[in-house]
Amino acid sequence: MKLKSFTVENYRSITKANKLAMGGLTVIVGPNNEGKSNILRALQTGLEVLVASRYLELGKLTGQALQLPARLFPETYNWTVDFPVALQDEQGKGYTKLLYEFELSQEDAAEFAKAVGSQLNSLLPIEVQFGSSSVELRVRKRGPSKALTVKIAKIARFIASKLDYDYIPAVRTADAARDVLSQMVQRALAPLAEQQEYRTALETMRGLEARFLDQLSTSVRSDIQRFLPNVKTVSLRPLTRARAVNEIRPCEIVIDDGNETRLQQKGDGIQSLAAIALLRRASAHSAGARHLVLAIEEPECHLHPKAIHELRMVLTQLSQEHQIVMSTHCPILVSRGTECSNVIVEAGRARASESLVEVRAALGVRAADNLHHAELVLVVEGAHDKKALLGLLPAFSPKLGVALKSGTLAIEPLDGVTKLPHKLARFRNESCDFHVWIDSDKEAKSSLQEARDSLLISPQEFHLATVQGMKESEFEDLVDPDILDAVLFAHLGVQGVPPKVVAKHKKNKWKVRTQHIARDMGKDLSDAEIGDMKQEIAEAVLARGKGAISTGRAVAFEAFVQVLESRM
Repeated sequence: MKLKSFTVENYRSITKANKLAMGGLTVIVGPNNEGKSNILRALQTGLEVLVASRYLELGKLTGQALQLPARLFPETYNWTVDFPVALQDEQGKGYTKLLYEFELSQEDAAEFAKAVGSQLNSLLPIEVQFGSSSVELRVRKRGPSKALTVKIAKIARFIASKLDYDYIPAVRTADAARDVLSQMVQRALAPLAEQQEYRTALETMRGLEARFLDQLSTSVRSDIQRFLPNVKTVSLRPLTRARAVNEIRPCEIVIDDGNETRLQQKGDGIQSLAAIALLRRASAHSAGARHLVLAIEEPECHLHPKAIHELRMVLTQLSQEHQIVMSTHCPILVSRGTECSNVIVEAGRARASESLVEVRAALGVRAADNLHHAELVLVVEGAHDKKALLGLLPAFSPKLGVALKSGTLAIEPLDGVTKLPHKLARFRNESCDFHVWIDSDKEAKSSLQEARDSLLISPQEFHLATVQGMKESEFEDLVDPDILDAVLFAHLGVQGVPPKVVAKHKKNKWKVRTQHIARDMGKDLSDAEIGDMKQEIAEAVLARGKGAISTGRAVAFEAFVQVLESRM
């Protein structure tokens, strides 16, 4: 079961946020003090009520709703604080309404029918309404829903069995991480307090505790090392001596990244990363088989740029299994892809963004003029590659042709493959989504590896101009040999090249092959002449279109085109 959409009405500074789509990764952007954090808090507020099934027996059916006393949720909602002050009156009238639309799989629907006793299609809309003295739950389906309304308590319990949530605030201190860790230890060790062995043998209990802490330390270390590779060990140590046999002692975190240091003595950046890593693990651990909705405020706080790139990859991976909703001021963390969405908050309202242009404007990012409207930037090595692709891409894909004309797909040459890491870092900072297509030679692979080591690019974001059977290859190696021969013969001033000369150099990439053939023919081609030849080949490719790619090597290029289409 997943959260498909979320609607907020009259919560703090947010007067209306209608049906915000919740994907695998949802990113909330906007200026300061516009309400980004309030969207996250509203999301948490209603979910707290929905999963608090232990309180449902204290409610009563009133009309079309299950009504619960507001006193049951004193830390969750306070009408005088959480209902918009400008709309409050002395009678305490007015309501905060939070609507959650859940999407059920076929398996979920079957479990729902068994648990609730009613059939349901794939959508389950539940409204949580907060007033000054009560909290109400109701099913918000179109048409008659009385049959489901009377079963709202069972429905809420079903949701609680399938869903869990956690909220990570912007202020993430060592104390916050320690508190969460202590809760994990207490939950895990609580069953031991009921065992006779535990009660009668304190030393045995402490031995069990120590072994558990050792195991947990090893597990937590792997999470923290994702963000802080220099960390050698992480130790969890009890802070106090036990006063009672069944007392679970709070723990402190000691990190060894060259020197053993308590977490609270580390810098803000390390404290923030450690807290996120621990909270993420605690959330996933507590969720178990349930679907997790994880809300995070400004996860980039206090982080080094490289750590932000690592964080982006971790959050993207986590969003494949659970749902992440986060607020941010960082362009690097902007959401991309079909399972992602961006929400813009401004003037007390929130809405789904329609393009990356809007997201950049909300973040105050100024992209280059030629990339301002681009949804995807294709990064290539040189201007001749760009010219060739302007002819090839529309010929292989009408969809890409339209995207090129509209500017939603832009081609950006590097003018030297060594500039790749710098260019990708710039694109990340400008919220530009990109795909890289470069030669498959030593220089290109070296620059690509540098970008990968800096966490600037993932394997899904690049293609190499590879040719089967060749150790190194470049774009020209994909081009029809007739085009290559015509350009070569023109520069050599000959009508043809002996087959044995061609065969001698056939395994070399085009530039090396061409230079060797020229030397064997008594010529010497300078780098400038090689550049001229590349330009002439590109012009020939632009003119011929789809037929310019060698028939035997079209499969690799078609695969590259398909990936580009899927990313648009």
